[in-house]
Amino acid sequence: DEAEAQARDAVRRFPQEPSLRVILANILEDAQNVQEAEEVLRRGLEQAPDSPQLLYRLGMLLDESGRKAEAMEVMERLIATHSDHADALNYVGYSLAEEGRDLERAEKLIRSALAQEPTNGYFLDSLAWVLFRQGRLKLAWTEIQRAVAVVDDPIIWEHYGDIAAALGLYPQARHGYT
Repeated sequence: DEAEAQARDAVRRFPQEPSLRVILANILEDAQNVQEAEEVLRRGLEQAPDSPQLLYRLGMLLDESGRKAEAMEVMERLIATHSDHADALNYVGYSLAEEGRDLERAEKLIRSALAQEPTNGYFLDSLAWVLFRQGRLKLAWTEIQRAVAVVDDPIIWEHYGDIAAALGLYPQARHGYT
């Protein structure tokens, strides 16, 4: 409650500072007040419509709320104005790969994110996943191995298992699923 009160005061005193709105939105979301968190971010975007901080946080909030189509619209808007936003590039690329559509664009976006952060395990996983969806299994296997070497995440391990299984590497698939 005290953190929320201080964040509200900071937003009131410095309404043009996007990072303060992001902090308040995070606090509100943690308190299960997702609707108000969204309102805080949208009010910030009224003042700073192209703020990468506000757009990205709003996109993630929408995604976490199960509003994937709206999240995708926000992330597309973000990369339209900030074509070097690595996290948004990865988000859109991975989302396209998950949907199995526009895989060439998905790969291009993810590779752009990786150009900025070549050792980011989440980006490596996204690349592996798009390559898997394209049927480029050997390349996918190389990239997913790089991803699990950097990040220990259950979804990445599931992807590892799926790619290994598709290649007939059943002991490795079991390891990934385990």
